[in-house]
Amino acid sequence: MAGIFSPPADRWIKLSPKYAVVRVVGAIIANTLFWVPVSLLWAWVFEPRGGAMSGLTSTLPFAAQLQWLAAYVGIVWFIWRVYRAGRYARSWAYAERGQDLCITRGLWYKNLTVVPYGRLQIAKVDAGPLDRLLGLATVTLVTASAHSNASIPGLPAAEAERLRDRLIEVGDTLGSGL
Repeated sequence: MAGIFSPPADRWIKLSPKYAVVRVVGAIIANTLFWVPVSLLWAWVFEPRGGAMSGLTSTLPFAAQLQWLAAYVGIVWFIWRVYRAGRYARSWAYAERGQDLCITRGLWYKNLTVVPYGRLQIAKVDAGPLDRLLGLATVTLVTASAHSNASIPGLPAAEAERLRDRLIEVGDTLGSGL
């Protein structure tokens, strides 16, 4: 089954290990933006002493235990995302072949995208603030079909520039939309 997600290629190129840092920082931000407000709202609604809705705690004597359970779930989810960040970054690879570009990724759900060079219309390079700080960029390939657009995140900036230039060169040679 593994062969279906890795067609023959001379060389598979992996993402930069720094991409895992981008994923970890994303997990920190997402968990902070979600779990902190949930915890504060929970503490306000189920405040045991004199809160606006303190009478509610008498009907739910286990409210404090539920609050701790929510905190544990948040902590476990955060640890899982941090642990998985490195594995997820290592699951990405791409290969340039004669007539197409192959991109594979995924831990549980494997994905292989093969983009024929002749179908490319635009090669975009993007980098957010954290990407720029770490010297990374994302190359996005746009084709005529909305479902076949592909991207390769976490590339070192020099590699992203090289890939972009290569795609432009191949697109000019094949007379495609690039």
